[in-house]
Amino acid sequence: VYVDRFIWPRMWKICSELDAYGLYNIMAGLEQATGKAIYSLLKRQLLVSVIDRQSADGGWHHGEWTDRMESHYRFHNGAMLLLQAAMMEHPDDVAGKSLEKAAEFLSQCTDNTSLGLWFLHDSLEDHPDMMRELCEQTGSTWIPARTLGKSPTNKLILNTHLDAIVVLDQYREITGDGRYSAQVESARTAARDMLALHPAESLYRIMYRAIRLTLLPASEAARLPLPVRAVKRLTWKYLTPRMHSIKRRFPRLVMPGGLIERHLAMPHYDINYHPVNMLDLARLWRCFPDEDLAGLLDNAIGAVTDSSLLKFWAEARKRHFSLLVWAEALYHLYTLKQTPEYRRILAEGVMELLDAGLGLPPCLLGGESEAVKPASRLPCPSPANNQLRVVNLGAGDRMEILVINHTATDTKVVWETPPVPALAWESSEGRPVPGDDSVPSVPARNWIRGKAQS
Repeated sequence: VYVDRFIWPRMWKICSELDAYGLYNIMAGLEQATGKAIYSLLKRQLLVSVIDRQSADGGWHHGEWTDRMESHYRFHNGAMLLLQAAMMEHPDDVAGKSLEKAAEFLSQCTDNTSLGLWFLHDSLEDHPDMMRELCEQTGSTWIPARTLGKSPTNKLILNTHLDAIVVLDQYREITGDGRYSAQVESARTAARDMLALHPAESLYRIMYRAIRLTLLPASEAARLPLPVRAVKRLTWKYLTPRMHSIKRRFPRLVMPGGLIERHLAMPHYDINYHPVNMLDLARLWRCFPDEDLAGLLDNAIGAVTDSSLLKFWAEARKRHFSLLVWAEALYHLYTLKQTPEYRRILAEGVMELLDAGLGLPPCLLGGESEAVKPASRLPCPSPANNQLRVVNLGAGDRMEILVINHTATDTKVVWETPPVPALAWESSEGRPVPGDDSVPSVPARNWIRGKAQS
């Protein structure tokens, strides 16, 4: 399974097990919705294809940036998630052995820091020579540092660290193999302590007032007064390229206002990973309900909803992935907590996706094993009107969907495949939808919620 783009700087095609996992979730959702055997066969093909590409050391290698065929651990983790989803559906000796080798490989991709164990982002972090080759191949910069007691090559990337914790804990739950529990516990401590770092609050608050100006959509930025535009220009030209040096001296990832940065030890600045961090924190919370993440995640949501970040992400194709992951993060949060506010923000996020001409994240079909165990999956109904989109929030005995209309006209829901059982409908404001429950109408630029009457 290849990514659907050529990878900078060599414009190569690379294999991506993370894309394979996304496709697997799509097939699982379509299989549940239609009952067609073709989707089961396609899932099996994806599983076999991923296992076939596994290396003898237990890892998956990609060569995205260098001739060393480095391994990107987020992709490796995607392979493990696919294997774990397959094992939950149909335990299999071949998949089980592949998963065991993959877990052993991942358990070695670590660095010891003063906070605890840290899972690395890629195999280039294993040695300075590999980091130097990365810089030669891509024209990037590597600045060795010992921030928080890490090794000089560790980029201290948060999202892959959280992802590895989740993947290894799910491995323990599925297989009963607890060999890596101590590593997971140390890594959890490191993540918790990293997120709790708040040094130099006044300095960061001032800097982020300026950085926020660089995160405005073009239409808003054009209306800024001339002195403010000057501050904005100076910020993106001089401050953000030097943020890494400030973060090394005053290490923190959670910034004033709720934005969560991706890393501590790289020269480039990329706030587009904020929703990725949110997604991985939501997944971590699902695995470990005792983690106190409500305040952190609510602040992270507010950093987006109280600003123009969604419009900023929507205006450029290279930022569109942030919109998709934003919706995925809200799906995980809502299915975890069933908070009405999460549901509202998810629906509005899907509207932004549709306005940008994008599809929906695979999890919204309801076939992702992390959020909904296979035995609890419910089929996603299908509207005959292709202007409507359905989000499947159901699991077990709780049937719930959103129907979203991003067009400029009120639209009746006519079903190609109707929901079972029949649903009671309410508006986005929580009021009953008037008219025939079997053919509800969705107002223009709005959404309705259907839930089982029982």
